[in-house]
Amino acid sequence: MKARIFLILFFFNSICYAQTTEKYDSILFSKGLAAVQLNGKWGYMDENKKWVVPAIYDKVAHFYNRFAMVSIGSRIGLINNRGEEVVKPAYDWIYYMNKNPDFISLGVDFMEDEENDSEYVKTYLNEKYGIIHKPTGTVILPNEYKEIHFFSDKLFKVKVNQNYGLYDIKGKEILPPVYDNIDSFSDGVARVRLGIKYGLINEEGKIVVQPKYDYMGNFEKGICQVYVWLRDMSLIKYSILDKKGNEYETTEEAIKAGVVK
Repeated sequence: MKARIFLILFFFNSICYAQTTEKYDSILFSKGLAAVQLNGKWGYMDENKKWVVPAIYDKVAHFYNRFAMVSIGSRIGLINNRGEEVVKPAYDWIYYMNKNPDFISLGVDFMEDEENDSEYVKTYLNEKYGIIHKPTGTVILPNEYKEIHFFSDKLFKVKVNQNYGLYDIKGKEILPPVYDNIDSFSDGVARVRLGIKYGLINEEGKIVVQPKYDYMGNFEKGICQVYVWLRDMSLIKYSILDKKGNEYETTEEAIKAGVVK
Protein backbone atom coordinates (compact mmCIF):
# COMPACT_ATOMS: atom_id res chain seq x y z
CA MET A 1 0.00 0.00 0.00
CA LYS A 2 2.84 2.42 0.82
CA ALA A 3 4.35 2.00 -2.66
CA ARG A 4 1.04 2.74 -4.37
CA ILE A 5 0.54 5.89 -2.28
CA PHE A 6 4.02 7.03 -3.30
CA LEU A 7 3.19 6.63 -6.99
CA ILE A 8 0.00 8.64 -6.64
CA LEU A 9 1.91 11.43 -4.95
CA PHE A 10 4.55 11.32 -7.66
CA PHE A 11 2.12 11.70 -10.53
CA PHE A 12 -0.20 14.24 -9.01
CA ASN A 13 1.74 16.27 -6.48
CA SER A 14 5.34 16.54 -7.67
CA ILE A 15 4.45 18.99 -10.46
CA CYS A 16 6.08 22.39 -10.93
CA TYR A 17 3.39 25.03 -11.25
CA ALA A 18 3.66 28.29 -13.16
CA GLN A 19 2.79 31.48 -11.38
CA THR A 20 -0.89 31.82 -10.64
CA THR A 21 -2.75 34.18 -12.94
CA GLU A 22 -5.71 36.35 -12.07
CA LYS A 23 -8.15 34.17 -13.98
CA TYR A 24 -6.88 30.69 -13.21
CA ASP A 25 -5.82 29.08 -9.96
CA SER A 26 -2.75 27.34 -11.42
CA ILE A 27 -1.19 26.46 -14.78
CA LEU A 28 1.32 23.75 -15.73
CA PHE A 29 2.61 22.76 -19.16
CA SER A 30 2.85 19.18 -20.43
CA LYS A 31 3.61 18.05 -24.01
CA GLY A 32 2.21 21.18 -25.66
CA LEU A 33 -0.91 21.43 -23.49
CA ALA A 34 -1.43 23.52 -20.39
CA ALA A 35 -3.11 21.92 -17.41
CA VAL A 36 -5.22 24.68 -15.91
CA GLN A 37 -6.86 24.78 -12.51
CA LEU A 38 -10.11 26.73 -12.36
CA ASN A 39 -12.26 26.94 -9.24
CA GLY A 40 -10.37 24.04 -7.72
CA LYS A 41 -10.80 21.72 -10.74
CA TRP A 42 -8.31 20.78 -13.45
CA GLY A 43 -8.55 20.66 -17.25
CA TYR A 44 -6.27 21.29 -20.25
CA MET A 45 -5.94 24.18 -22.71
CA ASP A 46 -4.06 24.29 -26.01
CA GLU A 47 -1.60 27.01 -27.00
CA ASN A 48 -4.50 29.13 -28.28
CA LYS A 49 -6.02 29.10 -24.78
CA LYS A 50 -8.92 26.94 -25.92
CA TRP A 51 -10.22 24.26 -23.62
CA VAL A 52 -9.24 20.80 -24.90
CA VAL A 53 -10.30 19.08 -21.69
CA PRO A 54 -12.84 20.84 -19.48
CA ALA A 55 -11.87 21.63 -15.89
CA ILE A 56 -13.76 18.78 -14.21
CA TYR A 57 -10.96 16.74 -12.62
CA ASP A 58 -9.64 16.86 -9.08
CA LYS A 59 -6.10 15.88 -10.15
CA VAL A 60 -4.22 15.53 -13.42
CA ALA A 61 -0.81 14.17 -14.44
CA HIS A 62 1.81 14.82 -17.11
CA PHE A 63 1.09 13.51 -20.61
CA TYR A 64 3.01 10.36 -21.42
CA ASN A 65 2.96 9.32 -25.10
CA ARG A 66 -0.27 11.28 -25.77
CA PHE A 67 -2.06 10.04 -22.61
CA ALA A 68 -2.45 11.43 -19.11
CA MET A 69 -3.99 10.10 -15.92
CA VAL A 70 -6.82 12.09 -14.37
CA SER A 71 -8.88 11.57 -11.25
CA ILE A 72 -12.27 12.40 -9.85
CA GLY A 73 -12.27 11.78 -6.15
CA SER A 74 -10.22 8.66 -5.51
CA ARG A 75 -10.95 7.10 -8.93
CA ILE A 76 -8.43 7.29 -11.78
CA GLY A 77 -9.02 7.37 -15.54
CA LEU A 78 -7.14 8.24 -18.72
CA ILE A 79 -7.47 10.98 -21.34
CA ASN A 80 -5.68 11.46 -24.66
CA ASN A 81 -4.20 14.67 -26.03
CA ARG A 82 -7.33 15.28 -28.13
CA GLY A 83 -9.29 15.72 -24.92
CA GLU A 84 -11.12 12.40 -25.18
CA GLU A 85 -11.73 10.45 -21.99
CA VAL A 86 -10.62 7.01 -23.18
CA VAL A 87 -10.87 5.41 -19.73
CA LYS A 88 -13.47 6.76 -17.32
CA PRO A 89 -12.23 7.49 -13.78
CA ALA A 90 -13.32 4.21 -12.23
CA TYR A 91 -10.10 2.52 -11.08
CA ASP A 92 -7.95 2.51 -7.96
CA TRP A 93 -4.86 2.86 -10.14
CA ILE A 94 -3.68 2.62 -13.76
CA TYR A 95 -0.23 1.38 -14.79
CA TYR A 96 1.49 2.13 -18.09
CA MET A 97 2.87 -1.10 -19.57
CA ASN A 98 6.29 -1.44 -21.16
CA LYS A 99 6.77 -3.79 -24.13
CA ASN A 100 9.85 -5.24 -22.43
CA PRO A 101 8.52 -8.04 -20.17
CA ASP A 102 11.52 -7.61 -17.85
CA PHE A 103 11.06 -3.84 -17.40
CA ILE A 104 10.21 -2.72 -13.89
CA SER A 105 9.43 0.92 -13.10
CA LEU A 106 9.05 2.81 -9.86
CA GLY A 107 7.86 5.92 -11.63
CA VAL A 108 10.57 8.36 -12.73
CA ASP A 109 12.54 6.03 -15.01
CA PHE A 110 9.37 4.95 -16.82
CA MET A 111 8.84 8.45 -18.12
CA GLU A 112 12.18 8.18 -19.93
CA ASP A 113 11.24 5.03 -21.88
CA GLU A 114 8.44 6.23 -24.15
CA GLU A 115 9.90 4.31 -27.10
CA ASN A 116 8.95 0.99 -25.48
CA ASP A 117 5.59 2.15 -24.18
CA SER A 118 2.86 -0.28 -25.25
CA GLU A 119 -0.71 0.31 -26.43
CA TYR A 120 -2.04 -1.21 -23.22
CA VAL A 121 -2.49 -0.14 -19.61
CA LYS A 122 -2.99 -2.34 -16.60
CA THR A 123 -5.90 -1.34 -14.38
CA TYR A 124 -6.23 -2.07 -10.67
CA LEU A 125 -9.61 -2.30 -8.94
CA ASN A 126 -10.59 -4.03 -5.72
CA GLU A 127 -7.20 -5.77 -5.52
CA LYS A 128 -7.55 -7.33 -9.00
CA TYR A 129 -5.89 -6.43 -12.32
CA GLY A 130 -7.24 -6.00 -15.85
CA ILE A 131 -6.02 -4.75 -19.24
CA ILE A 132 -7.32 -1.87 -21.40
CA HIS A 133 -6.29 -0.94 -24.95
CA LYS A 134 -5.30 2.73 -24.63
CA PRO A 135 -6.15 4.11 -28.10
CA THR A 136 -9.72 2.77 -28.03
CA GLY A 137 -10.44 2.34 -24.32
CA THR A 138 -11.50 -1.25 -25.01
CA VAL A 139 -11.37 -3.61 -22.04
CA ILE A 140 -9.19 -6.54 -23.12
CA LEU A 141 -9.20 -8.37 -19.79
CA PRO A 142 -11.59 -7.52 -16.92
CA ASN A 143 -10.35 -6.92 -13.39
CA GLU A 144 -10.35 -10.56 -12.36
CA TYR A 145 -6.67 -11.43 -12.06
CA LYS A 146 -4.23 -11.56 -9.18
CA GLU A 147 -1.34 -10.68 -11.52
CA ILE A 148 -0.95 -9.67 -15.19
CA HIS A 149 2.31 -9.19 -17.08
CA PHE A 150 3.49 -8.93 -20.65
CA PHE A 151 4.76 -12.42 -21.50
CA SER A 152 5.75 -11.39 -25.02
CA ASP A 153 4.67 -8.71 -27.49
CA LYS A 154 1.68 -10.94 -28.34
CA LEU A 155 0.77 -12.53 -25.00
CA PHE A 156 -0.24 -11.64 -21.44
CA LYS A 157 0.59 -13.94 -18.54
CA VAL A 158 -2.14 -13.96 -15.88
CA LYS A 159 -2.43 -15.43 -12.41
CA VAL A 160 -5.71 -16.78 -11.02
CA ASN A 161 -5.49 -18.00 -7.43
CA GLN A 162 -2.11 -19.79 -7.53
CA ASN A 163 -2.13 -20.81 -11.19
CA TYR A 164 -0.96 -19.21 -14.43
CA GLY A 165 -2.35 -18.96 -17.96
CA LEU A 166 -1.86 -16.99 -21.17
CA TYR A 167 -4.13 -14.63 -23.13
CA ASP A 168 -3.39 -12.92 -26.42
CA ILE A 169 -3.53 -9.15 -26.89
CA LYS A 170 -7.15 -9.39 -28.07
CA GLY A 171 -8.23 -11.11 -24.85
CA LYS A 172 -8.49 -14.64 -26.25
CA GLU A 173 -7.50 -17.42 -23.88
CA ILE A 174 -4.47 -19.28 -25.23
CA LEU A 175 -3.59 -21.37 -22.18
CA PRO A 176 -6.11 -21.82 -19.36
CA PRO A 177 -4.87 -20.63 -15.94
CA VAL A 178 -4.21 -24.13 -14.57
CA TYR A 179 -0.40 -24.25 -14.68
CA ASP A 180 1.81 -24.02 -11.62
CA ASN A 181 4.38 -22.03 -13.58
CA ILE A 182 5.09 -20.74 -17.06
CA ASP A 183 8.75 -19.85 -17.66
CA SER A 184 9.99 -17.02 -19.85
CA PHE A 185 10.81 -17.78 -23.48
CA SER A 186 14.25 -19.18 -24.21
CA ASP A 187 15.35 -19.96 -27.74
CA GLY A 188 11.77 -19.42 -28.96
CA VAL A 189 10.06 -21.83 -26.55
CA ALA A 190 9.02 -21.85 -22.88
CA ARG A 191 8.58 -24.51 -20.23
CA VAL A 192 5.27 -25.01 -18.47
CA ARG A 193 4.83 -26.94 -15.24
CA LEU A 194 1.70 -28.78 -14.17
CA GLY A 195 2.20 -30.35 -10.77
CA ILE A 196 5.68 -31.90 -10.97
CA LYS A 197 5.64 -32.47 -14.74
CA TYR A 198 7.13 -30.20 -17.41
CA GLY A 199 5.87 -29.50 -20.92
CA LEU A 200 6.66 -27.04 -23.70
CA ILE A 201 4.92 -24.18 -25.51
CA ASN A 202 5.90 -22.22 -28.62
CA GLU A 203 5.97 -18.44 -29.17
CA GLU A 204 2.24 -18.44 -29.96
CA GLY A 205 1.60 -19.95 -26.54
CA LYS A 206 0.43 -23.26 -27.97
CA ILE A 207 1.35 -26.58 -26.38
CA VAL A 208 4.15 -28.40 -28.23
CA VAL A 209 4.66 -31.07 -25.58
CA GLN A 210 2.12 -31.88 -22.88
CA PRO A 211 3.57 -31.86 -19.33
CA LYS A 212 5.11 -35.31 -18.98
CA TYR A 213 8.77 -34.86 -18.07
CA ASP A 214 10.18 -34.89 -14.55
CA TYR A 215 12.99 -32.58 -15.68
CA MET A 216 13.44 -30.23 -18.62
CA GLY A 217 16.59 -28.14 -19.05
CA ASN A 218 17.00 -24.80 -20.81
CA PHE A 219 16.92 -24.80 -24.58
CA GLU A 220 20.18 -23.93 -26.32
CA LYS A 221 20.80 -24.14 -30.06
CA GLY A 222 17.40 -25.73 -30.59
CA ILE A 223 17.63 -28.62 -28.09
CA CYS A 224 17.48 -29.39 -24.37
CA GLN A 225 17.89 -32.37 -22.08
CA VAL A 226 14.84 -34.04 -20.51
CA TYR A 227 14.30 -37.09 -18.34
CA VAL A 228 11.53 -39.14 -16.77
CA TRP A 229 11.62 -41.38 -13.74
CA LEU A 230 10.98 -45.09 -14.32
CA ARG A 231 10.32 -48.08 -12.01
CA ASP A 232 9.08 -46.15 -8.97
CA MET A 233 11.83 -43.52 -9.35
CA SER A 234 14.63 -46.13 -9.30
CA LEU A 235 15.69 -45.47 -12.90
CA ILE A 236 16.00 -42.35 -15.06
CA LYS A 237 15.50 -42.23 -18.81
CA TYR A 238 17.38 -39.32 -20.43
CA SER A 239 16.55 -37.89 -23.86
CA ILE A 240 17.32 -34.89 -26.04
CA LEU A 241 14.27 -32.82 -27.02
CA ASP A 242 13.96 -30.43 -29.97
CA LYS A 243 11.62 -27.45 -30.20
CA LYS A 244 9.00 -29.46 -32.09
CA GLY A 245 8.78 -32.07 -29.35
CA ASN A 246 10.83 -34.79 -31.09
CA GLU A 247 13.04 -36.95 -28.86
CA TYR A 248 16.58 -38.19 -29.59
CA GLU A 249 18.68 -40.59 -27.59
CA THR A 250 21.85 -38.51 -27.89
CA THR A 251 23.00 -35.03 -28.88
CA GLU A 252 24.87 -36.59 -31.80
CA GLU A 253 21.59 -38.05 -33.10
CA ALA A 254 19.95 -34.61 -32.86
CA ILE A 255 22.88 -33.05 -34.76
CA LYS A 256 22.54 -35.63 -37.52
CA ALA A 257 18.82 -34.84 -37.73
CA GLY A 258 19.70 -31.18 -38.38
CA VAL A 259 17.80 -29.74 -35.40
CA VAL A 260 20.85 -28.27 -33.62
CA LYS A 261 21.36 -24.65 -34.67
